[in-house]
Amino acid sequence: MFISFGSIVENSKRTSNVLILGPYRSIDTTRDEISNICKRRLEKLKEFLIQKGFINTHLVSDFPDEEGVPRNAIRAHFLKKSMHYIELWADILLYIFLRECDNSGVETELSFMVFHVKHKCNVSTVIRPDEIVLSGLQLGQIELFRIRDLPYNEEDEIEDLAFSACFNILYRLI
Repeated sequence: MFISFGSIVENSKRTSNVLILGPYRSIDTTRDEISNICKRRLEKLKEFLIQKGFINTHLVSDFPDEEGVPRNAIRAHFLKKSMHYIELWADILLYIFLRECDNSGVETELSFMVFHVKHKCNVSTVIRPDEIVLSGLQLGQIELFRIRDLPYNEEDEIEDLAFSACFNILYRLI
């Protein structure tokens, strides 16, 4: 029986776990109508990738939280949750940096992956506005571990960059 390469690709798209890591909060959290606009942008990206066939695309917030986490341990819980899904669930990792958003969490998640799950560097992509200046050490991590770095000018480029990154990683995994 002959199986076409196209059907192998389509099957791999359906079964690959894509994790989008990005900011959920705006830098300006004083106005409710814009405080979670960043998360909405990430959800839009998730829906785009699902429509393109990567049906197992998720944000960390899509997964259930532990029951009974004390209020004073909630930040540690969210960090552990990100670390868990980076290390044990994701086949493809997309680190999305957005304008006017608090990107500090994405930086932490990227550093965790680089230092603790190095074998995931080859399935990781950083997508960021070209004017966002990462620290020299962060850029050094991206260069040293050959993480794909895709700067963008306009926000409407993110979807195509993310799809291209997922497809290129998938192609290498097949």
